[in-house]
Amino acid sequence: MASLLPALEAKDGELLRPALAKLLKAELGQIELHQTAGERFTGGKSTPVWKLSFVAKRGEKEKETRLVAKWVKPTTDLRRSYVEKQFYLSAAPRVRKFCRLPHMLMCEENPESICFLFDDLTVDFPLHPENLEAAHARASLTWLARFHAYFWEADAAGGSFPAGMSGADYWGLSLYWALPTRAWSSGSEEISLNKGENEERLSSVATALTASSKTLKAHGAWEIAKTLGPRLSAAARPLDAALRKGRGFVRNRSLLHGDFKTANFFLREAEGGFEAAALDFEFSGPGFVAVDLANFLFPDLRMDLLAVERELLEFYHAQLMNSFDEFATGGDFPLTTLLAHYALARCDYMRYMLGRGWTACSAGDARIVEAVDRDLQRLDGGQALSSEGYERAISELLASS
Repeated sequence: MASLLPALEAKDGELLRPALAKLLKAELGQIELHQTAGERFTGGKSTPVWKLSFVAKRGEKEKETRLVAKWVKPTTDLRRSYVEKQFYLSAAPRVRKFCRLPHMLMCEENPESICFLFDDLTVDFPLHPENLEAAHARASLTWLARFHAYFWEADAAGGSFPAGMSGADYWGLSLYWALPTRAWSSGSEEISLNKGENEERLSSVATALTASSKTLKAHGAWEIAKTLGPRLSAAARPLDAALRKGRGFVRNRSLLHGDFKTANFFLREAEGGFEAAALDFEFSGPGFVAVDLANFLFPDLRMDLLAVERELLEFYHAQLMNSFDEFATGGDFPLTTLLAHYALARCDYMRYMLGRGWTACSAGDARIVEAVDRDLQRLDGGQALSSEGYERAISELLASS
């Protein structure tokens, strides 16, 4: 019998008592329920997040217990929440031993909303820094490398990615910054999922950096920026096609987190540094690992590690190689290949950011413009190519790496 949604609607944790007592096989004390701001857990305010706390008693033992409920209301969000549900059903049980992530305890849905109940990661991983430093990033990249290594080329030799995470029943491959519209199926219903605004915004990419001209001139990056927008616009579809190959076996592909950013992981102190745990798998699905890396390492108000980016990429690659040995997965994936994939993925992500209005406001922003220009120069030497020209250049770059 449904209980989670009614309890949240009524803002009454006691309505959950029968279901939680049965689920946890315990006697429960008073159940406190309160809504959080949301962004501290998910990175956004559009998804209400609730905290539940109570004492669970089993025999003579009592334990303070904290849970988290994530209530997704908007219809447009339900599609990606079905992906998250599928992740916790089919992928999470396989990788949880090696990568800390939440347990999905309950999931209730109706035509208007879907609600999840998880254990609270912050019990064991209480740190969520406002500003991420290199040590925090290394812990997060260790988690990510192990996750990627575990599912590396999972569809090779007759294998498969976790059920529901690839093929016609999966849409997360599109991610939220992809260009093409793909179809996703839920039962008998087929829905066009990709955000159409990414196509609409593409027309603005060519001139987007004009709004940043003052800042870029002040930091000596304007001459580069004047050509970068038009070149990213011309390269957009070839980049998208290269990074998101939907069907068939693709070498060096793994299961992605899909939205790996500072809001979506928590930390704890450990010997020699930190350990990480991750959540929010709404966009998880097969892809090149550099897509996760480009999303994570793109500078923002909470993290700018561009000065040590190469060091962090090398660190991630070393962790990936170690995890290949541990899990007996992977194979020939040299650092040069990772860096080539990363150059493509970062250009693709910059195109998305410019389309949604990103502007350069600091010296750090000027540096990322210069870095993306260097990435794109690996394809075009600084001069815009035709779509076919970028396709050939991408193929040559990948073949040579």
